[in-house]
Amino acid sequence: MAKILNLDKLVPQAEIRELSVGGVSHPILEMTVKNFIETTKAAQALEAETDVVKQLEATIALILRFVPSIGREALDAFSLERLAQIVAFVRGEDLDAAQAAAVSQTEAAGK
Repeated sequence: MAKILNLDKLVPQAEIRELSVGGVSHPILEMTVKNFIETTKAAQALEAETDVVKQLEATIALILRFVPSIGREALDAFSLERLAQIVAFVRGEDLDAAQAAAVSQTEAAGK
């Protein structure tokens, strides 16, 4: 008798999440092993980074990795607060915590 590991029965499907901008819904991709590795590498590379522009570019790259349909142009038009909220939502974080992070990022960019 064959033994079968049926992942469809063991692992529940991930919650479907979307980002709505201007009445258009953009699906947020699931965290895959590849995305996790790439995201972790980027975060490690930026740990000691003090250049705000490089930090923002990495934030935009993270969002585009998980929400490719939104496009760079749309992200460039958002405030720093909105970018922080988007990245927090993409990462599955609490949006109240994202608001606090956005305030910190805005203050750092203003210096």
